[in-house]
Amino acid sequence: MVDGNFMSNQGKTIYLWDAGGTLFPEKWTWSEYKNFDDFLAYKYPYGCTELEEEIIWEEAYRKQYFNLTLNKGFKKVLQYTKNNYILTSGNPGQMDARREVYFKKYKTDINDYLMGVISRFDYKRKNLKKDRGLFKLVLQDYFNKGYREFVYTEDKLKTVKEFVAAAEELKKLKKCRDLKARVYYLVNDNSGIKKKKGYWQIGSLLELFKSEKDKLDNDNFAIFKLALKQDWYIQGFVGVPLFLNPTAYSGIVMGESLGYTYDIYLLHYQHKYCEACYAQKELKKVWGVIKRKLSVDPEYLQKVSKEYYSKFACFEKALGGIYEKGLSKISENRLMSLLKKAGQAQVYSVGVSHVIEAVSLGIEKEFKHVLARRINNSKDFNQIYSVLTAPTKISFVAEEERELLKLKKLSGKNLMSSLKKHARKYFWIENSYAGYKILDYNYFLNKLKKISIVKIQNNIKKQKNDLIIKLKLNKNIQQQIELIDFCTVWQDKRKAKILKAIGYLGVVADEISRRIDMPISRLYFLGIGDILNVDKLGDIKNLAPELSNRKQESYFLLNDHGELYLSGNQAKKLSKIKEGLQVGQDNFIENELHGSIANKGTITGNVKICKNLSHIHKIRPGDILVTSMTRPEYMVAIKKAAAIITDEGGITCHAAVISRELGIPCVIGTKIATKVLKDGDKVEVRANHGTVKILK
Repeated sequence: MVDGNFMSNQGKTIYLWDAGGTLFPEKWTWSEYKNFDDFLAYKYPYGCTELEEEIIWEEAYRKQYFNLTLNKGFKKVLQYTKNNYILTSGNPGQMDARREVYFKKYKTDINDYLMGVISRFDYKRKNLKKDRGLFKLVLQDYFNKGYREFVYTEDKLKTVKEFVAAAEELKKLKKCRDLKARVYYLVNDNSGIKKKKGYWQIGSLLELFKSEKDKLDNDNFAIFKLALKQDWYIQGFVGVPLFLNPTAYSGIVMGESLGYTYDIYLLHYQHKYCEACYAQKELKKVWGVIKRKLSVDPEYLQKVSKEYYSKFACFEKALGGIYEKGLSKISENRLMSLLKKAGQAQVYSVGVSHVIEAVSLGIEKEFKHVLARRINNSKDFNQIYSVLTAPTKISFVAEEERELLKLKKLSGKNLMSSLKKHARKYFWIENSYAGYKILDYNYFLNKLKKISIVKIQNNIKKQKNDLIIKLKLNKNIQQQIELIDFCTVWQDKRKAKILKAIGYLGVVADEISRRIDMPISRLYFLGIGDILNVDKLGDIKNLAPELSNRKQESYFLLNDHGELYLSGNQAKKLSKIKEGLQVGQDNFIENELHGSIANKGTITGNVKICKNLSHIHKIRPGDILVTSMTRPEYMVAIKKAAAIITDEGGITCHAAVISRELGIPCVIGTKIATKVLKDGDKVEVRANHGTVKILK
């Protein structure tokens, strides 16, 4: 089970800060005593223990014998660096005292910017000051916790040099050879930044901010630039990070149960549209592992699916009622706990079922090859293929409409009671990766008034069996057909659970939006790392500038180290590189697009490109719907469309399932339909052949 620490510390940077003079300048102001040492001598004229001295420090802070201020740039810098710890020779009580003063003086809770305090009292050695010995203990301790990069900032040069020496000594040890340290000596004179031997001298905290931001941006940009060179399988979604990133991350964390994962996942967001990218080599790797598992245990995927349903059921039980109960009266701690729980639910709404992507793409290619050889590339291949890969169970979308239609014969209190029950069961059905909407009684009442009977093909099982007998398909081919059917049905059930989880997470995000007075459209750009690592509402408020940048355009890269991102100018720069990469045109020959058959039929009509939900209104009866991939929220447009053409998708995808249910022609996996076609193009969809011909 992933928790708040599931984003691994491996490779992460930890920022260590001196307190007094660096982050929190202090000046003795009580005129009765010359300085703190004078005051301490008054309190303990015959000497005192270390603990007694620490208590006097706390007293001096609380009674404001010091004038405590926040260094210029404190908030801006620590909002950016995030993983911040105070490293002090004092006890944690000193920081508690400072916190009280700053809250009274500036209405600022410094704990909103800090992860914790590392004190010499945490390490059981007497007379241990803030010197090389302490630094070596701290560096070793946090290196063993998985941190590899340490950034220390201090306003005393002697202490800076001690930290540098401690890091250099540790790096000589074999086990610590990949330890990295950057040290800043803060002189507080606005003199800019200067490279010194072993450290940087900076005139202000803002110089540190610029230095760290430039380094992180350059490092991350290099990682993303390298990632673009991979061979990607791209799926297009109308979606936002809040809902899409957790489901993508399930492909990484499924390894906790299965022992294998997708090692990398790339997402590009622009105008609430996302290109979600799988590395082709990862899809092949996972499919290879699953094939080996199936060869030993033919029931392997059924067992994996049982684990999937069982795990998500726990989240349904824990979160199922939050949309009815309301969250306005719960405490901040409880709300933040629910945010993490709902984020986990979104991860596990896909969970181990993320194997479906590798299975569906792998089995499709292999099944086509085996079937073609078995029937000698018959001219009826596409029609046979369409029947044999059709699901034997109806989709959850069709199931909901079928149940709703049964209520047409009811009236009065019976109708009201049944509709409320229906709403509790399907409140989530219009959710999407782009947002959530809790549906109530009135919604389903209006839908019931407008709904009409749609004939759904329900004799698929018989057609399959008849074909299997007629073609004398062997046991191996029959097992492939069963596997395709199993994964198609499983994928559809998974979609329903994804939409439920979006509802849970959306309700929590809505309450957070209300409490911190931040538009939910901005919260939609929280990543899974943000969701599981924030502890307070203030942590989310501090992310506001970054969330605004991500809203314009952003990239996320997910791997076993966690979640990296680019936004703002860096994202725009990466997009220019991406646009310059060669786009394959292999599927477009002489005004003809080539894809895979999802459902047979031939139809001529006018193209309407739908890249997001705002485009759905363009579809008129008889139009040809062209999109990257369909989702349940496209159903209004799909029911009007004469045919469907997609860039991506395999035999288990939504477009394939729905087109078969509705009996409309569908060509999937063209790769470039949304790039080559444009609104108003007249095309002939020859789904029997998996082709689309541009007429004019």
